[in-house]
Amino acid sequence: MIRVSAPGSIMLFGEHAVLHGHPAVVAAVERRVWVNLAPRRDRRVRIVSALAMRETALEELVPSPPLQFVEQAIVRFRSRLPGGLDLDIRADVPPTIGLGSSAAVTVAVLAAVHAFTGRSVTPEELAREGGEVIRAVQGVGSGADAAASVFGGVLVFSVDPTRPVRPLSGRPPLLLVYSGRKTPTPEVVARVEALRRRWPEVVGAIFSAMGSLALEGAAAIEAGDWPRLGAAMNVGHDLMAAIGVDTPELRAIANVLRSDPGVHGAKISGSGLGDCVVAVGRRMATVSDERDIEAVIAQDGVRFEDGRP
Repeated sequence: MIRVSAPGSIMLFGEHAVLHGHPAVVAAVERRVWVNLAPRRDRRVRIVSALAMRETALEELVPSPPLQFVEQAIVRFRSRLPGGLDLDIRADVPPTIGLGSSAAVTVAVLAAVHAFTGRSVTPEELAREGGEVIRAVQGVGSGADAAASVFGGVLVFSVDPTRPVRPLSGRPPLLLVYSGRKTPTPEVVARVEALRRRWPEVVGAIFSAMGSLALEGAAAIEAGDWPRLGAAMNVGHDLMAAIGVDTPELRAIANVLRSDPGVHGAKISGSGLGDCVVAVGRRMATVSDERDIEAVIAQDGVRFEDGRP
């Protein structure tokens, strides 16, 4: 039995702009996906998760919802597999909330499949493969969430292969509040890209500002300066609004959070038009909101839970 886990993730800065070469800041969060892989003697694949259960011949496996990320990761290495496999998947990353669950399960399955084939893989290779699987499934994706699931912690990320992932030492206190709905990332990206094609110079300038703000946020995290980080988050929310991905619900949540004396700032996390607002700090006001999500930074990225290297 091969047992692998990988953490979920949240985007702190650089959403959308990262797709155009600008830096982003992403954090792994201690909401993990666990994958158990058991080899079979035949050439069949059986996948069991909270989303679905599916069994088919390995050669007939075709990625399709809701297991498309898992199946695409398997199909990628189908010719190298020594036999069939059973996959049991558990998660405390809600699939309906934008906490990088697709990237986490992709990375965990890829790591387990590599171990099954007996091939060692570097973290850099695993992050790259995770991004490629995500793009094969949904057509777009920077790979930032896959990198967070591989490396853990807080990272500065770029799609430019000449600029390696840069870990940050700071561990900001983060809070997430779910807006109650989620718009699929490809749909949001398509809307933003349509806006960019209409006003390339304007949107390009906004993306450039997002990249600069990501570096400002990274510096604040390194310094452990949470008021500075919060101020950057507030500006980041306005930049997201400028490309049309804010909603009344997201704005209202951010305003409530900013009104709390224990919160230094708040912004949209992820592609927008739903999902979550992320804040730095801790609420001092007594609230009972089932949409609040604890966001503890995951020290570890992908890991083998049975001691396998």
